[in-house]
Parts: sequence; structure tokens; C-alpha cells
Amino acid sequence: MKPQSLKKSLANVRQLWSERHYDSALKIVEELLALWPGNAQLYVLRAGLIQLQDDPQQTLEQAKQALQDAIDLDETSPAAARSEEHTSELQSH
Repeated sequence: MKPQSLKKSLANVRQLWSERHYDSALKIVEELLALWPGNAQLYVLRAGLIQLQDDPQQTLEQAKQALQDAIDLDETSPAAARSEEHTSELQSH
């Protein structure tokens, strides 16, 4: 997949997210991760979408793992660090 296709797919994910079609957006993110496994942003998106699923197929533990994967790929990612804090708060409730 070309970088332009990645950009287009990410725009599609954001559009679906804004329309609250979380499961559809998550499916696209999962497909993108298969093609771009080194993209930390995709793991952050995956974690957020897992938490918002209409029909939960993944757990909060999997969301937390996705955030850890993002941090492992990009230790300077503030989005991953913030999201991990939020996910930890959700698990404690």
C-alpha cells in the first residue's frame, strides 16, 4: 500500500469515527495494521476504537496492549501515553 493510500484510509477511519461507526473503523484499522505493523498511530487508533465498539469483540486488556505496542514503537508518542492513562482509569472502575 502506498503512503497516499494510507492517508486516504486514515481519513476514512476518522470519518467513520465521527459518524460513530466504530466497528467499521476498527475493521479498517485492523487491515491497515496488517500492512503497516510499525505504525504507532494505528495502534493508538485501535485502542480507542476497541473502547468504543458497538459489538465488543476485543477487551480493554487488548486496548491496553495496543497502546503498549504504540509506546514500544514510538516512546515519544504523547497520544499513546495519554490513552494508556485513560485505559488504566477505565479498568480501575
